[in-house]
Parts: sequence; C-alpha cells; structure tokens
Amino acid sequence: MLPRTLVTACSPSLRRLFALNDEGITCLEAYRSSTPKSDSANPVIFDALQHLPDHAIGAEAVGFLVAGSDTTAFTLTSAIWHMSQNPSIKCKLAAALKEAIPEQCEGEYPTLMQLEAIPYLVACAKESLRIALPVPGRLPRVVPGATAPPLVVDDKVVPPGSIVGMSAYTMHNNEAVWGSNAREFEPERWLGEGAKGLDEQLVAFSTGARNCIGQPLAQAELLMTFSMLFRNFDVELDAVCEKGFTTKDRFIASVKGTGVVLRLRRI
Repeated sequence: MLPRTLVTACSPSLRRLFALNDEGITCLEAYRSSTPKSDSANPVIFDALQHLPDHAIGAEAVGFLVAGSDTTAFTLTSAIWHMSQNPSIKCKLAAALKEAIPEQCEGEYPTLMQLEAIPYLVACAKESLRIALPVPGRLPRVVPGATAPPLVVDDKVVPPGSIVGMSAYTMHNNEAVWGSNAREFEPERWLGEGAKGLDEQLVAFSTGARNCIGQPLAQAELLMTFSMLFRNFDVELDAVCEKGFTTKDRFIASVKGTGVVLRLRRI
C-alpha cells in the first residue's frame, strides 16, 4: 500500500476524500467526549454502532453526511428549474407563502410546523420528490427465505433468495397512476380529492423497513428552501440555462455542468 502522504500529494480528489473520512472520525471522537451523552429516548446513529471498529463507525458517519447532501441538492436544483420557469406555479406559491407568513422580520424564520401547514408548499415539495427524485434506479432486495410468506408478483411466485428491485423512475412516471401529464411538474395533483392514495406511490425514499432514514430531514430542507426563496424573491432562470439542463445517473442523479443559474429580485 502507498503511504497516505504520497497518495494525497498526487491526487487532490483523494486528498479531499481522506479529509472527509477524517471528519467522520472527528465526529465520533466529539460524540464520545461529549457530556452528557444522548439519552435512550433520543439516540443518535453512533449509539447503534458501538460494536463496530472506529474506522467503520467513521465511514458510516460519512455515509450519512453524503447521502443527505447531494441527493437533496439534486432535487432542489431540478425542482427550482421547473418552478422558476412556470409563472403560474411561482405566483401561487408566493401568494400562499405571503398569506401564511405575512410579515417577516430580519433574522426571523417560520417554524417547520408553520410550513407544513401550507398545502401548496407541501404539494410543491411532494411534486419535487416525484419529478426530481435523486435515486431513480432499482434498489436491490433479497426475497426472504422459506419461513417468510411467499413473494407473489402477477400470480407468479418469486423464489426465496432471488434478488429483485423496482425502478422509482418508472413508478413516478406511470400514467396509470399520475395521469397523462405524468412527466409534467404539476403540484395541483397533490391537492383535493384526486390526491388520495398518491402518497403510497411516492417512493423517492424507497419504502418499507429499509426506507431512507433521512427523509424527514430532506423534506424539511425542501420546505425551508422553497419558502425562503419564493417568499422573498422573484426567481427567474438566467439565459445560460433557459434551454434546460442535462443529468447523469451514477446511482444518485446529478446535474451536468454548472447546474441552475438564477436571477433573483427581492419582493
């Protein structure tokens, strides 16, 4: 194995990766030296990993950090691109935010509970997760063994031990569920009687026992970012990205190039 000093000198990318891993260990050390520790009613991830060696715990900490950053960043980028070029959505969202938050003093922000009580804002967040889901591909799962009930799909039994998966992208674009405008950004689909049952079809965070542990945080980030941006600014796309943007899928979707460039005018 090459010495770390040599590797970092030759590769700036690996230098940053090593620094990220070091941050995970630093967080673990800070947790162990903190007083008091987290209690049983409010555990943190480190509480469940004490049986692992330190390097593995640090790697898990980094995994949580990364999983909660570029995923949400992609959803925000893609959703803001859709929303900022649609005057109807912008106006409805701004009006809903102004009605719910009529006055805002400098440095004061609405609480998460206030934001969750704004139906159109919540609808925009859900539609963002549907259209701009950050993990569009299949997530593999192993069919349980003989002691579990058989897995039956379309009247066919899938043998235990089989590796199966579903495509979130396919589910989120299924016209049988979402209608003929399934590929359009349409927050109204989440409002009224037609919205019943749609939450069960939203699988941006996967579903079941292995769903994403960070989804409450991600949802809060969407609500807070959208409220801050569209409550305070008239948002327009800069000419450099008016023709859209292209994405790449490397398990987690990302935007090619510089992302979305905006022009903001305070309102």
